[in-house]
Amino acid sequence: HSCGRSCLGPLTFHCQVLGDKVSLSHGCRLATRMESTFKNGLVFSSRPVSLKEKIHLKVVRSAPNWHGALRVGFTSVHPAGRSLPLAPMAIPDLSEKPNHWAAAVHESYCTAGSELKFWVSSGGKMLLRVNYKDLEILQGVDVSKPLWAMIDIYGQTSSIFL
Repeated sequence: HSCGRSCLGPLTFHCQVLGDKVSLSHGCRLATRMESTFKNGLVFSSRPVSLKEKIHLKVVRSAPNWHGALRVGFTSVHPAGRSLPLAPMAIPDLSEKPNHWAAAVHESYCTAGSELKFWVSSGGKMLLRVNYKDLEILQGVDVSKPLWAMIDIYGQTSSIFL
């Protein structure tokens, strides 16, 4: 693999800043939340993402014993600057704070084996690609600062691969 100046390097989950019930493996690319709870599953990207850079997720495991599923979004707050423990949930715990944007992904898109991509446009719209269809899921993301991907392994979703 050769990379030019514009190469950002591989995207992984931030290895030190994660929810209380999350464990990481496979080089910080597989994130698994304990199935005994539906929350405390926050993870962040290891580096800022570029505008229009698609974050590709695969749902590895889901459990039907909870309501709701994955939440995806962005934050301009550097993960390393956060105090631990992290908030239990992206929505509403972080989404109501400045510099955080998160949206829920419908349960039907988060079954085991599902693949989805999400990104932010240069105009601050957050988009989700599922089943070859692009859906606008949020507006108003401040794109004037660096953004980290923020993912909440929530509800029925218990394990994701980046």
